[in-house]
Parts: sequence; C-alpha cells; structure tokens
Amino acid sequence: MIKNLSKLAFILVLIFTTACSMTKNQPQRPMEAYQDPADLPPSVSTVNIPIRLNAAEIERLLNNKLSGDIYVDNNVDDDGIMMKATRTQNINIRLDGFQMNYRVPVKIWVFKKLLDNFLTGKRGVEAEGELALNFKTSLEIKPDWSVEPRTELIGYDWIRNMAVKTGVGNLDVKYLADAIIKNSRYTVTSAIDQQLRTQFQIRKNLEDAWTMMQRAVPITSSYGTWWVKLTPQAIEMTPFSTNGDVLQANISIQSLAEVVAGAAQPTFRADTYLPPFKVGYNSNNDFSVNLSTDIPIKEAESLAKSFAVGQVFEPAGKRIEVRDMQLFGQNDKIVVNTSFVGSYTGSLYLIGRPVFDPSKNTIYLEDLDYDLQTKDFLLKSAKWLFDKTILKKMKEACVFPLDENVKFFKEMMNNQLSNYKFNNNVSLKGFVDDIKVNDIKVLKDKIKIYVSSKGKLNIDVEGLDKF
Repeated sequence: MIKNLSKLAFILVLIFTTACSMTKNQPQRPMEAYQDPADLPPSVSTVNIPIRLNAAEIERLLNNKLSGDIYVDNNVDDDGIMMKATRTQNINIRLDGFQMNYRVPVKIWVFKKLLDNFLTGKRGVEAEGELALNFKTSLEIKPDWSVEPRTELIGYDWIRNMAVKTGVGNLDVKYLADAIIKNSRYTVTSAIDQQLRTQFQIRKNLEDAWTMMQRAVPITSSYGTWWVKLTPQAIEMTPFSTNGDVLQANISIQSLAEVVAGAAQPTFRADTYLPPFKVGYNSNNDFSVNLSTDIPIKEAESLAKSFAVGQVFEPAGKRIEVRDMQLFGQNDKIVVNTSFVGSYTGSLYLIGRPVFDPSKNTIYLEDLDYDLQTKDFLLKSAKWLFDKTILKKMKEACVFPLDENVKFFKEMMNNQLSNYKFNNNVSLKGFVDDIKVNDIKVLKDKIKIYVSSKGKLNIDVEGLDKF
C-alpha cells in the first residue's frame, strides 16, 4: 500500500514538474490595451462663388433702357428754350479695372424763342448738333451686400457741332450744350444706377446659396449612405477686376466640412447666417473633408492567415510550421500572436506600429519584431528561432490594403460633387483628387484609419453672372 502511494506521489510530482516546465517554455502573452477612438475635427474648406459680368450683356440692357429720347424739355414758357436729347448710336462700354466706362452718343435739338419779327415771320431759332457723353460707373458693395453703383459724367466731345437749322438769330452754343449736358447727365446716370441697383441682387442670391449649401447631401453607394454637410463660418469678396470684356470678382466662403455615415440623416452642427460684407483677397478654393474608415480585426487576421498559415521554416536544421495567427492591440501597436507546430510548438508574439504606405495604399506594421518577453524567452530557450526569414515572412503577412477604401471614397465624393444641384439656381461643382491618412488607432474590433481628402469646390449661383 505504501509502495503504491509512493508511486502515485512520484507520478503527481512528475506531472506537476512537466506542467511547470511546459509553462516556462512558452513566452508570456503580452497585455491587451486599446486606444479611445478620436473625435474627428471638421475640416476647414474654402468654397468659391465666382461673379462674372459680361460687358456685352450690360451694353444690351442699357441700350434697351436708354433707347430713344433720353431728355425732353417741351416747356418754352419758363426759359424760352425747348430741348431734346436723343440717343443716336449704341452705348459702348469699356471695362477699366473695377469700373465701367460708357460712351453715349446723342443728337441735340434746340428751339430758342425770339421776339416776333415782322420781316422774317419767324418766332424763334431751331438748331441741331451731335455729341458723345462720357460716363463712368464704379461699384460699391455695402455691409449688407447690397450694390451701390455710382455713375458720373466725366466729359463730352462733339461729333457734329451745333448748327442753325431754321430761323435767324444768335445761339450761344456753349450755353445750350451745357444745358443739355446738365439735364441729360442726371437722366443717364440715374438710369444706369437704377438699372444696376435693381438687377444686380448679390444679397438675395448669396442668402439663397448660403442656405442651400448647408443642406446635408446624401451619398449612397453599395457601401451604404454617407452624409456631407457644409457649415459656413466666414465670407469675403475680392475687389472687381477686369479680364478682357468681363468684370469679375470672387466670393470665398470659409466652411466646416463634415462627413458622417448612416442610413438616416444625422444631426449636424447648427446652421449659420450670412455675415456682413468683407473685402478679401483669398483666391484659394481648397476643399477638404476628414473622415474615418475601418479595417475589421477579423478581416486583417484573415488576410494575414491567408499568407502565413502553412508556411514552413527550417532554421538550424529544425522544422516549424505556422498553424494560426491572432491580432490584438496594445495601445498604438498591434500584437501578432503566431502559433507554430513542429520543433517548437506554441506561440511567439511579434509587435509593430500600424503605418500607412501612400505609395501602395496599404497599412503595414512598422518595425515588426518579437516583443520583449518573447525575445527573453528565445534567448533562454530557443535561440535558433531568431531567424530573419521568419520575421520577413511575418512582415509580408501583416500588410493590409486600403485600395478599395480609398477608391470608394474618391468615387463616392466625385460622383456626387461633379454637379450637385440644390435647386435650379444653386449647384455644387467640385472634385476630390488627394487622399491622405492622418492617424491610425487600434481598437478592440478594428483598425480605425483617419483620412483627409483634398480637392476643389465651387458654387454656381444663377443670377450673379448676368442681369
């Protein structure tokens, strides 16, 4: 009985010793630790609204407005003179910097009342002449975005000097010309200013665009629905300048751009209101959007396994085969638990930091190497496992492509921004051409990649390019 008990005790001690030995012959599993996902700050983008005023269109409208008689005085009893100024040729506009210059040709007719003359039987003298009135208009934008045109006469030149048509008498040509100019000047300048003031409605069109651009835009694809939202923060407008026969300016809107995924429209930050007019010289129209995309850990594991599992290594005359792989996080790094069978059966732990390779659109594990505890274990128990071939193959296995993610995002944004119409008057036109990875965080169930995109974005507003 005692002999049997002694044998049993010996077996138990052997089992316990073997178990302890097996435990010591495995590196300790590294600690799991995960980062908190970062809140994406909204991107700051510049959205441009171009203003283009064609000189030919302004000419057409002013010629229609100021057709025929532009000044008539039929009252001969007040000062003994009747006058009429009639436009004879089309008004020509020349653009000069931020102002418009006009040439208005007019025919002048004058009748001057005389004392009854029994010799001639004529009661007055009638004369005609033709001159060109020269005006200039400068445009001022007020703080409330209303347009204040200021037109003034800058001179005149005679096309055909005044000459007596009928009657006999002396005419003071300078006096008559000054009278015609004085009266027709107000008529012409008032007509031009009123036409520009009435038709050139920057504020109304801008308010419409400001409101429309803050609508969340749904972008639906096979990957689900994304929402793009612009929230304008500031606005400024460049001074008018001349480009050929076009008077042009540019309105730049600094806007926050957000992208959120979800079937239902998410809640975004509150809309803003159109700020007062501000002069600026920013011609930049960079459009930027921050968003995140995920690589599920299970998907990354599957990709790694498809490359590594079954790989056989024969360092120092021994033989091991990769049986399994598992990925988990340790703060900003990824731990690769690689299981082997053969001359060594058990796990070895490698660790590396996920980094984006822009040349290949991939995520790889930078400086992937055995973790410290695995190194310590190998130095004491299995130096032969320090083999560069094993590390090389593990690095090749831990490469995760982002091609589909990047391709999807670019296509998604470009398809929607190529010409998105809010209504018949306001539309977005833009594109995304550059994708950049800003940060990578390791979460429990996924690798989260924070991406920014850059491109160009304009808003077309009907009514700002014509009267």
